[in-house]
This record gives sequence, structure tokens and C-alpha cells, in this order.
Amino acid sequence: MVLSLIGPLDNTRIQRILLIAAYAGTTLKVVPITVGVENETESYRRNCHPLSRVPVLKSDEGYLFETHAIVRYIARTERPYGADGCDRYPSPQHHVPYILYGKNVREAADVDSWLDFIMMEIDTYAFPILTAEKQQQPPRRTRGAGSLNNTTTSTSTPALSAAELKRLQEGLEEGLRGLEQRLVFMKELRKIMGFASSNSAHANAANVNNNNNNNNNNNNNTHPLGSARSLPLDEYEDGLSEEEMLISATPRESTLLRGSHTYNIKTRMEVPPDANNNNQDNNNINNPDNMGDGNVLSRLSIPTPRLSIPTPRPSSLTPRASNLTPRRSANPAASDYLFLVGDSLTAADLVVASAVNNALQAKCVQATARQQYPQLVRYVHSVLRLPVAADVRKALGVSLV
Repeated sequence: MVLSLIGPLDNTRIQRILLIAAYAGTTLKVVPITVGVENETESYRRNCHPLSRVPVLKSDEGYLFETHAIVRYIARTERPYGADGCDRYPSPQHHVPYILYGKNVREAADVDSWLDFIMMEIDTYAFPILTAEKQQQPPRRTRGAGSLNNTTTSTSTPALSAAELKRLQEGLEEGLRGLEQRLVFMKELRKIMGFASSNSAHANAANVNNNNNNNNNNNNNTHPLGSARSLPLDEYEDGLSEEEMLISATPRESTLLRGSHTYNIKTRMEVPPDANNNNQDNNNINNPDNMGDGNVLSRLSIPTPRLSIPTPRPSSLTPRASNLTPRRSANPAASDYLFLVGDSLTAADLVVASAVNNALQAKCVQATARQQYPQLVRYVHSVLRLPVAADVRKALGVSLV
């Protein structure tokens, strides 16, 4: 099914939808039109939008209008990833997990809340201000006069009065302050929760160590051979059955070697020996005199430097755990980001960041944005500098405030 997005590329609402579509993996065919000309026809009003507005999404099923309705539609049709449909890692460049419409019904409602907040508390004030500033021509100042009432506009749209502009500015600043306070609260809460989790982890680790020490003491008191670490290898083997000795001689299953040495998981031999080697290893283990003849590598010997050098040999380990492949930890961790909904990036973050970045372009708030809303500015930058968001932003020529 071909999805066509009707509207000019320089329209902020169009750019917002394209950002969501990029994360959803949805291909949109943009149909640019001249606002004020092609959207003023009777056919456009009947089929696309009753008030001749943009954007409009056209599909085989018909037309869908209003920005956030289109955002919700695209977010709901996001292609699922992962076995449980919760994690979103479409490609290695997405080092931050995301699920556009939340993991459950509650998170979906939270996403809707933020979309409504942006529409009612940010867009309602930002768009009229930006439109007025765009239409505004350089003021023709006279001596002792410099108000907006002396400014002419390049279109027939009447200029907003100073009182109206002040009302819009106050409403926009109120919405921005609310976002700033919420982000500051979320950051402080995460610090508190992280401190509590750290203390809990230390306490659990201490309990585990105490339990291990108690178990070791009990084993030393009950085992006829005492502690395996304190015994020579020959005496330890004398107390084992043939089956137990074969198990202990295998590095993957050895409790003796696991307790005595620290192994790098990549230094183990990844290719299992064949049947002949198994028989030969068993003979060598049963006959200690043959273990040093150089024909086979002793399973009980400490890995040689040759084995400790990582090589690109086939590994049974998955690429996610491999030291030889790029890891997402090379990028900023997901814990370094603030998410408005749940513990992953959602459409709420993308829409809020895009809308706030657009609102902060207004001259009335741009000059003092970093001083009045420092956490909000950092949040916008962190979201819009993510790999996919940055690509979309650069392709559309959108600059960060």
C-alpha cells in the first residue's frame, strides 16, 4: 500500500510526521503543494480536509487529516521487532530502544497525553507567534516609537496586537516551564532510584558472598577431600569417579578450574572436538603419563598465550555478546537519556522534541531559552541528535535551537 503525505516539506507538521515515519520504518511519498492555491479547491475540501489544511495522508483506504491523528496511525502500524514485540532494534545504529506507541495500553495512553499536551499547550501558542514573526517586515521606526503597531506585514493578514502577542508568549512560556519542571523532576527521581538500586545491589552482593563463604566452609567440613583448591591435582583426581573426572576435565563444566582461574570467555576453544579426539582425551586423562607428550593439548593446563589472542574464528557466541563486534555500549547508553513514557523512546519523545525545537525558534523565547529551560534544551538535543532523527533533520534542513 502506497502512503502519500500531502503538504510542503518546509511545513513543521509535515516534518514531524516524517520523523515518526522514519522510526516506524514506513515509507511515505511526499506530495508537495502550494498552500493557499492547491488546497483551496472544492475537491480538496471534499476529499482531503474540510478546512483546506495540511497535512493529509492518502492511502488506498481514503484520506486521513490532522497531524497527530496521522502520527498515531503511523505509530500503531510500526513494524514489530523482538520475540515479545516490546524491544525495537531495527538496525545497529539504533542504540536506544524504542517502541513508538508504548509496550501496553497504559503507555499508549501516556503517549496520547503528551501528544495532546503539545497540541494544546505548545502548538496553540507557538504557531501564531511564528507566523506573525514570519510575516513581520523590518519595522519602520520613528522617533520615540518602536512598538509592533508600527510594523507592516508582507501579506494581507492583519498583524497581531501587542496585547495578543503578549498573551500568546505567556501561554507558550507556561507550557515550556511545565515541561522543564517535569524533566527536572524525572532526572532527580532517576538519581534517587539509581542510588537506591545501587545500595540494594551492594546488599545483595554482600549476601551472596556470605552465602558462598558459608557453603565453602560447609563443603570443607563435609567433603572427604576437603577444599579442591587446597589439594594437589593427583589427590583430587583419586577421589573422583571416572564420570566426575571427565566432567571436571572439561573447561566449560569445570568447577575446579572455574574457582582457580579467571577465564576470558573468548579464549576458550569454540569448536568441540570430534569423537576421536574425545577418545584420545579420555585415554590421556586416565593415563597421566601421556598428558605431556605434546600430541594433544591438556584440558587441565592453563590456556597458553596462543589461545588468549582473539581471532576471527567461528564462535558459538552471539554477536551481541562478542568482543569482536561493535557493541551498543560504545554509544551513549539508554540510561543516559530521559524518556517521557516508560523506559524507551516513544512517539511522545519525538513529537515533544520536534515541537519544542520549533517553538524555541520564536524570537521572544529564543534568546533566553538556554537560561530559562536548560534541561528542556538538553532533552531536545539528545532526542534530535539520535542517528535517525539527525538524518531526517539534516535532510529537511531543520536546525537545533
